[in-house]
Formats: sequence, structure tokens, C-alpha cells
Amino acid sequence: MAKAMKEVESAAGALPTGGSIDQIREILFGQTQREHEARAVQIERLIDQRSAEASERLDKAQAVLERHLEKLSADLGARLDQLAERLEHAEATAKSDLSTTSKALSDQIRALDKRVSKELEDQGKRSQKQLDDLRQELNGAVDRLNDEKTGNLDLGDYLMEIGMRLKGDPTLGAIESSLSEMLKGMPDEKS
Repeated sequence: MAKAMKEVESAAGALPTGGSIDQIREILFGQTQREHEARAVQIERLIDQRSAEASERLDKAQAVLERHLEKLSADLGARLDQLAERLEHAEATAKSDLSTTSKALSDQIRALDKRVSKELEDQGKRSQKQLDDLRQELNGAVDRLNDEKTGNLDLGDYLMEIGMRLKGDPTLGAIESSLSEMLKGMPDEKS
């Protein structure tokens, strides 16, 4: 400040006595103002430089971030494609397995159906044969019984004879003797 005062005094001595205030101001504050303006310009340049550097760094960081996001997006897309491919493969395998299993089950069911049908047919044939055998046996037994049975007339005669004997009927003896004589007069069937 002392230096500025000396400058003012030396400048005041150099000026004509009726000098202007602007000139005095120039003398008093001119140097400081120029220094401040120079500093302001330097600060503006520094701010512009730092702003440009910050903008450049921000642009670089944004570019790096965008590349990173693109890479992540591409990786995610590739993984999704892989998963979709694996899913399609698993679905195709499941369909193939289902088809194979379905065909195998259908074949087994058809084979079982044929086997059961054949067994039922064979069982039916065996049952029919057994039934036919039983019918023949029954018919044979009926024929034997018919051959061996006593006829109704003979049975009636036997019952009458038993009844007469139980009563002690005297006509029974006469009937027997008349039958004996009748039988003697008939030709012998054995001869």
C-alpha cells in the first residue's frame, strides 16, 4: 500500500493541477485492477481448462460405462440365447422320450391285449371242450340209466304185487300161476 501511495504522489506531481478523477483512479487502482483482471482471465482459463478436462473425463467415463453396459447386455443376450437353446434341447429330448415311452407303452398294451385275448380264447376252447365232454358223459349216463332203468309198466306191476302181498290177497297166487303158464307158452328170447 505504501508503494501505491508513492505512485499516487508521483503521479499527482506529474499531472496538471486540474486533473480528472479518472486519472487519479487510474493511478491509484489501475495496476491492481489490471492484476485482478489478469487473474480473472487466468482463473477463467483455468476454469475452462478444468471444465474441459472434467467434461473429457466424464465423456471417457460415459464411453467406458456404455461399453461395459453393451458388453453386459451382449453377455446377457448370449446367456439368454444359450438358455433358450438348452430349453429347446430339453423340450425336444422330453418330447422324444415321451414319444418313445408312449410307443413302448402302446406296444406293451397291444401285446398284453393280444396275450389276454389268446388266453381268453384258449380258456374258452378248454371250457367248451370240458362242457362238451361233460355233455357227452351226461348223455352217456342218461343212456345207461335209460337202458338200466325199470320201465313204468314193470314198476307198476311190482308195486301192485307188493301191495297185494302186504294185504295177503289170495288172487296173487292165481295171477302168478297164470303168468307162469303164459311165460311158458312164449318163445324164449335168449334162444
